[in-house]
Amino acid sequence: MYFSTPRPRADLYLLKKDGTEQRFTADNKGELLLGLIQPDTYYIATHIIESEPAGAFEYQAYKGIMHVSTLTLKLSDGFEK
Repeated sequence: MYFSTPRPRADLYLLKKDGTEQRFTADNKGELLLGLIQPDTYYIATHIIESEPAGAFEYQAYKGIMHVSTLTLKLSDGFEK
């Protein structure tokens, strides 16, 4: 979600407990289908960069803003598939 709207074709990263990650791309509706998954804890992260905004923060000039979002899904053994 970006300003309460799904972000089409956003890059998403599924972070695993072993430190590895798997990259996905959301569809044109901004949705992601993971498919059949096992009960576990899943961490999903994404970032969106706006290149137009510019300004200064603590006397340092900047151009562009990065928005970062994370989601934690904890699916128990009783999770219905």
